Amino acid sequence: MKRIETEYYKPHPDKPGYVVYDKGRSVQEVFAELQRRLESAGYLPDEYFLLDSHWENGKTWPKDGDMFCTVDYGGSEGIYLDVYLKYKDESGKYRTDGFITGKTLGESDADMDRMYLIASAVTKAFHSDGVHARYIAFGGENQPEGSAIVQLNQEERKIVGASLLTERARLKVENEPLKAIEGAERLLHRIIGSITEYVRIAGDRPNWLDDHDRASLAIADGDTEAFRAVYRKVPQVYGHLLEQAAARPDAKGREMTDMLCAAVSEAAADVSYDMYLRACKAAVNTGDAARVLHMLSKAPDCGIDIDADPEFYGEVIRRALDHDEKHGGSKTHIATAIAEQCTPEQIRGADPYLLHLAIMHDDRRLANALLDKDFPVTYEPAMLIYFAAMKKEIGLAERMIQAGADVNGQNYAALHTAMRANDPASGMFLLKLGADFEGFSDAVTGRNLTENEKDFLATVKDFYDSHIKEPENMTERGGDIEMGDDD
Repeated sequence: MKRIETEYYKPHPDKPGYVVYDKGRSVQEVFAELQRRLESAGYLPDEYFLLDSHWENGKTWPKDGDMFCTVDYGGSEGIYLDVYLKYKDESGKYRTDGFITGKTLGESDADMDRMYLIASAVTKAFHSDGVHARYIAFGGENQPEGSAIVQLNQEERKIVGASLLTERARLKVENEPLKAIEGAERLLHRIIGSITEYVRIAGDRPNWLDDHDRASLAIADGDTEAFRAVYRKVPQVYGHLLEQAAARPDAKGREMTDMLCAAVSEAAADVSYDMYLRACKAAVNTGDAARVLHMLSKAPDCGIDIDADPEFYGEVIRRALDHDEKHGGSKTHIATAIAEQCTPEQIRGADPYLLHLAIMHDDRRLANALLDKDFPVTYEPAMLIYFAAMKKEIGLAERMIQAGADVNGQNYAALHTAMRANDPASGMFLLKLGADFEGFSDAVTGRNLTENEKDFLATVKDFYDSHIKEPENMTERGGDIEMGDDD
């Protein structure tokens, strides 16, 4: 099995035929590829397998960074797999940061053995180019004491593989649930590795695999040649195959996705809006921004009509902003790249809350990219401006006001929020932007305010009296406002 690449290289400028380091790969891409490999073999820890939040939003693999694993019992329950990254920081000193944490709830000897097998699989994924040992665990998940870990030799693998292929064919013929068929495939991958290669060696049987099966398994195996030989024979399932290929987080998945996008466009195949949207969201999960952008650029050719489906591009942006622990957390770098590539027409139907999310994610570049495309600022405009004030984004707040945001909207919502948060610095900034302090003060007069709210009101009133109500003081200070700290 080819090891997971963590760095990109480019041709050497002075030595033809040689390459030099270019940049690190996105850690979220690396995590997604590792997770896919473990899942395809049934090796994901049963409780969770999560990327450390430090590596979210497109952070790249550190140059010459390396990984290592530890396995141990937890303090209260379960067994933990911790994966670490060791690398040199900007000062040249070595540091070690958490990379991934996995957990199983079981605490039996078999659970510990299995977690060490998972740690071995993780280590081999980064350090080995050889064939991995194949193991299979027998026994129900609810009966860990009765399970066993068995190592199979080559002949035994062939026998079990043939039996599982027959079982997979039976499940399909009898229209058993997809989950059961996928379970058989996971066992096949765990035992024999590449299913398509196994079938070529063991001899194909017509009742085992049809062309849809061959294309689907080629995606799962990352066998681009097997996929290339069959995918054009099944245009009726391009949508299903595109969802699978887009979700495969490596260069082979990207290549197959490109092939399918081109085929869909050429054949005018029937790929529904929902299928293409799911495929784009699956591409977001891989952390591969280039793949997502390519799929979006092909969306009109693949039947996505922005007049009929104006929310499409916004849906993909929203997927990138959503925090999804299972798939490596939020990916604001992808959301920003999409917003910068889209036309105003392509995101005119997006959820207006996207701008709120961009500001709350501290992503000034995304917020400005949305505003560059005439994104609406009329959805809770006062809250938009308060969020910007809270983040000390002066230029962004002023830009939203110029675009039509009303700082006093929703009955002085921005000042109310600043008061509830006991954030006088933001309150002062809102006054500078045009918030109506006198109207706000009248609105809260007579209410049963807390001590913090009274202090906020007094502090902001002092600022209003000295800087807004009395213009001569503004002149003396040059019109500048010191935001200060929120204390």
